[in-house]
Amino acid sequence: MAGFTDVVKGGRRISVSISVSIGVAMVLVATTLTGCNNVSKEQYDALAQENEQIRQQLNQQQVSIKRSEAEAARLQTENDQLRTAATQASQGPTLYPGPERETSRPRDVYNDSGRTVGTVNFASGADTLDKSMTSKLDSIANTLKSRYSGYDIRVEGHADGARPTKGKYKSNEELSEARAAAVKRYLVQKGISSSRITTVGRGSTTNKVSRDGRRADVVVIGAN
Repeated sequence: MAGFTDVVKGGRRISVSISVSIGVAMVLVATTLTGCNNVSKEQYDALAQENEQIRQQLNQQQVSIKRSEAEAARLQTENDQLRTAATQASQGPTLYPGPERETSRPRDVYNDSGRTVGTVNFASGADTLDKSMTSKLDSIANTLKSRYSGYDIRVEGHADGARPTKGKYKSNEELSEARAAAVKRYLVQKGISSSRITTVGRGSTTNKVSRDGRRADVVVIGAN
């Protein structure tokens, strides 16, 4: 007689034989050894050796069965994981609701689009803010915190058509970058997170020498 245990592997069912006949043979050998008094020493030794071999084979079968059971458990776990993954894939990607319009926006989603919420002007060749401009920046900072708390901010510095002839800047590009940096520092002092603010120097965007060209624009990225 033989029993069977099933192992699932890759969708196929494999039967592992559990030899019961070995146990029957051991019983027969034991009966021969104990029930017959006319057995010679050579026959007794041969039967004893056969009995030991049968015992070893049975032990090996038991070890094999345990390994097969462990492999079956591992394959079952693997099949369950694959089944779960297949189910999730068939349902499509998980969708999450987008952020509220005025509270959160991912960085760089809107590229260069945005709303200019304020502009400050500078003296010719200067990158410092005078008192009237700091008052204006105070109002801009309040607007950023109350209406655009979840948005990123870009400060764009500009210069007019006059080339720097004195001071520490050798070009209008450097001057415009310094103006943008000055506005960022002030906004950070007013409680706007530095990580939200990027700066860029646009250089000279006009050939005219005018106050309008000497400025920095505060742009809320993604706002309409």
